[in-house]
Amino acid sequence: MREIRLPLKEPFRISSGLVRERPILLLELTERSGATAWSECVAMELPNYTAETTDTARLALREWLAPRVLGREFHGPQEVAAVLAENIRGHNMAKAAVEMGCWGMAAEMQRVPLAGLLMVDANSAYTLADADHLAELDEFNLIMLEQPLGDDDLVRHAQLQKRLSTRICLDESITSVERAEDMITLGSGKIINIKPGRVGGFSASIAIHDICRRAEIPVWCGGMLESGIGRAYNVALASLPNFSLPGDLSPSARYWARDIVTPEWTMNSEGMVHVPRERPGIGVDVDSDMIESLSLRTEVLTAKSVARQRSPV
Repeated sequence: MREIRLPLKEPFRISSGLVRERPILLLELTERSGATAWSECVAMELPNYTAETTDTARLALREWLAPRVLGREFHGPQEVAAVLAENIRGHNMAKAAVEMGCWGMAAEMQRVPLAGLLMVDANSAYTLADADHLAELDEFNLIMLEQPLGDDDLVRHAQLQKRLSTRICLDESITSVERAEDMITLGSGKIINIKPGRVGGFSASIAIHDICRRAEIPVWCGGMLESGIGRAYNVALASLPNFSLPGDLSPSARYWARDIVTPEWTMNSEGMVHVPRERPGIGVDVDSDMIESLSLRTEVLTAKSVARQRSPV
């Protein structure tokens, strides 16, 4: 478990603030056969997107989540999410780092590309009082209006959607499979932005994708200023068939002077990102030397070191 600080090429501004460098919590997982895989926790340094931060994620990983999986045998990565969820509420981003890392590990061990395992922003700046103002956006024929109201709201979004012809896309409001089902039932939106870190990993992301596909609700893959490691998981997820809208799959050079993977992620002139299906695992090599040079903190968690903390599951 390693925290790095990766400088951005230029400041990244959203409604909640300005980011000049990105603290990133990385996991390097090692299986007893020697196979390794990297994953990324997308939590921010401050609780300005969700309540989770890099510090809370580190605590959750060390004290509660790592003890659930270290030294334990799984028949496949699809079993991990339930083990991480039992009697532990929230901490979806920390859970996702472990769960998605297990998918990456499975891909490495099976010698298949990660994308081939996957078969199966107003940023809450408005309230319902702004409905008339937001309705004026209809004349622009926008693809969507993302998360205009509260980050935990479904009911008011349903009321707003009835006022608009523009499709509402929910992001922060969709934190689980059940919330996606509720959105569809209430009519709170017509598009979902699936961020695997926000919903707890691949298992939940695939389930939301499948539910939306059956309901003819398009989805797209949002970004969290991930490094090339986190980007690899997003690209693999976005290769599923119902990801029919453009996503936050920017090339490495959009944000980073130098990424921590090779080859760096690129985009062609038509705005398309290549899905690496030609090699096993996440599809890129991790620059361990660069990560070492950028590391601020490092912790090694083993089955033996967490044995006393392991809770029954």
